[in-house]
Amino acid sequence: MSTIVYYSSATSDLAVKKRQQSLQFLLDKKKRQYTMEDLAQMEKPQRDELYAKANVRIIPMVFHNGKYIGGQDELQMAEEDEIFDSLFQ
Repeated sequence: MSTIVYYSSATSDLAVKKRQQSLQFLLDKKKRQYTMEDLAQMEKPQRDELYAKANVRIIPMVFHNGKYIGGQDELQMAEEDEIFDSLFQ
């Protein structure tokens, strides 16, 4: 099972940076193994394909087994609602 977090190292937006850090903290706290993929290192067609697959353009984006499961806000809400682990099944 693979979990990929798509983020951007090129953003200057403080809110995006905070969401990225918060998501990493949550995944680490939950002891979830994941890979970080930098959208800034991808070609535009690859990025656009991910945005289309997720149906959002907000980063960070989390995919599990090729399926978009949410961003930082969605995963944080899932943790608060005690359904976090079910997203990874």
